[in-house]
Amino acid sequence: EEGTFINNRMSYLGTSAVLRTDESFRNKNDENYHKGESPLESFPINIISTVVMDYMHNVCLGVMKRMLSFWVKGKKPVRFLNNNIELEISNQLIEFKSFFPS
Repeated sequence: EEGTFINNRMSYLGTSAVLRTDESFRNKNDENYHKGESPLESFPINIISTVVMDYMHNVCLGVMKRMLSFWVKGKKPVRFLNNNIELEISNQLIEFKSFFPS
């Protein structure tokens, strides 16, 4: 699905997921997301509206690796249908390697 810019933010209008709130985050309502306590929970802030998702955490610290693994080896409803997709992803990542500093 392609997103739409609304108030300088990318929005995916066809998405029907339940929005995460500060309360649902602190209560750990999404058991697939939480792996333990977050140090941010000790601060009197709205974690959801204050903390920004960033490149370092999403790409450098392995979140993308985890997502790709989930899509390739996860439960059947979320797997890619093509069995060769893992090899294709690996080849694409090798090609991208030259564009990133080591």
